[in-house]
Formats: sequence, C-alpha cells, structure tokens
Amino acid sequence: MNDLLEKLKSKLEAHGQTHVLRSWGELSAEQRRRLARQIDSLDLKRIAALWASRQHSGQQSQGEDISELARRAKPPASIVRLPGTPVQQEDWKRAARIGEELLKAGRVGALLVAGGQGTRLGFDKPKGEFPIGPVSQSTLFRILAEQVLARSRRAGKPIPYFIMTSDATHDATVAFFTEQKFFGLPSSDVFFFEQGNMPAVDAATGKLLMADMGSLSTSPDGHGGMLAALAKAGLLDEMKRRGIDFLHYHQVDNPTAIVCDPVFLGFHAEREAEMSIKVVAKRSAGERMGVAVDVDGRTQIIEYS
Repeated sequence: MNDLLEKLKSKLEAHGQTHVLRSWGELSAEQRRRLARQIDSLDLKRIAALWASRQHSGQQSQGEDISELARRAKPPASIVRLPGTPVQQEDWKRAARIGEELLKAGRVGALLVAGGQGTRLGFDKPKGEFPIGPVSQSTLFRILAEQVLARSRRAGKPIPYFIMTSDATHDATVAFFTEQKFFGLPSSDVFFFEQGNMPAVDAATGKLLMADMGSLSTSPDGHGGMLAALAKAGLLDEMKRRGIDFLHYHQVDNPTAIVCDPVFLGFHAEREAEMSIKVVAKRSAGERMGVAVDVDGRTQIIEYS
C-alpha cells in the first residue's frame, strides 16, 4: 500500500494536487482503492489546461462588455425560414428530396442525449422514462425511438441510434430499452454509451475538490464531452464502418423534435454546413432563451444569462 501511496503522490505532486491525499491514513482499504481509482483515471494536464483556459476567457470577457457584443450582433447570415413564397416552398421540396436520399443511402445516424434524471419532474427514474403522452402515456423514449423506427422503415435502411447516458442513468436506461424490446428497433442498431465525468475544481485556485475525505467531487462533463465519450466507446469507428456522414442530435426532453427530419438534413447538406441548429422565434425580448446570432462574422449563441 505504501508503493501505491508513493505512486499517487508522484502523479499529484507535478500539478500541486497532493492535498487530496490528506486523509489517506484515516481511510478504510475500500475507500483507499476507490480514491486511487479516481486519481489514476485523472488527466491532470488536461484539467490544468481547462482551468487555465477558463481563467483566460474570464479575463477576456471582463475586458469587453457583453452588452457591447450584443449590440454588434446580427441575424445569422445563413438562415432558412419557414416557407412563405412559392420559391421557398420549392426550396423546401428540394431539401426534402436531398435529405431522403441521404437516409436511403444509409448515411445518417441519430444521437440522443439522455443522461438526465427526472428529478425536476418529481420522477426518480431516467428522464426518458417519463410518460409524456397525455392520452397514450407514451414515454419520451418511445416517442423519439419510434420516430427513428418509422424513418428507417421509410428509407429502407437502418438508422443507428446512439444514446448517451450517464453513470446515474445508464443501467436503468439499458434495462428499459431491453424491457420495451427496443421499441421495435433492431438491438444491433442501438448503442448506449456513457458521458464522461470531470472532477470539480476550485474556480480561484484550480485545486481538486473533495466530495468527502475519501472521494473526489465529480460531475458529468456535459454535452461538450460527447465526442470524447463516443470515441472512448469505439462508436466513432462504428460510424465510420457503417458509412455514417451525418448525425441528427436531439435531447430526450424535447418530444417536439422531428428526428432525422429530411428537410433539415437536406438544407444542412446542400449548404455544406459544419453544424446546423433549429430555433424558434422569441415571444418577447424578455423571454429567457438563447439567441442564434452572428458577431463579427462568427455564428454563436448569446445566452439569456
């Protein structure tokens, strides 16, 4: 055990994080193993770089008033509105044809972000199990998965469904899909992967925070960690093997999502976009919603906060 302690110290010392071992002598054997596993999995160089980047961006945002950025904001240069003229209606029909061809060629996958629990709904299961159908009592998972099924049947090609869970929802989500026979989807086309966790750090010092004396405080790394999680699970290779060029990303708490919408896919492909997003108009200036804008030629979201 002394060798293990020295190994952990050596890793932590280089980044000034040895404080996490302060209570090592008071921990049980199991607590020591748990803490050692957590420390062993840390990419301390990356954590330090992320914290330094945050400090730098914080200084930049303080240097230029956010309201000034908002004053320079313009409507996005590349925007497609609901069709209101015969010409626009033809554009939409053309985009639909392009999107349907992509689906028929098997070049489209669907990615569902489903790591959240239904806590704010007063629901102690994964959010996707919440019965949202007012009459049918269909769950969020069913409403979204059956769209993937219908779309794949129409296209005549499978649409692989990549479902991002969290450590809090993974087992329950897999069990629910299995119990529901994957809502008609072939189980070989459904892939579950867990989003990563990142340790919490003190904003002022970058020091790792402890949940208790024997474990680090961690939290899911959010939507931004999706690509790393896909890579870790080998699913980027799976997409390459299947010839998937486009991913339709949607969130489990949005039952209004039109999964793998051919029109949306068509416009995205036609304009050779790196990323596309659907938005709705704000009802009023005070509505608490993010806004898609161009600032200094760069498309971005200005958050309501």
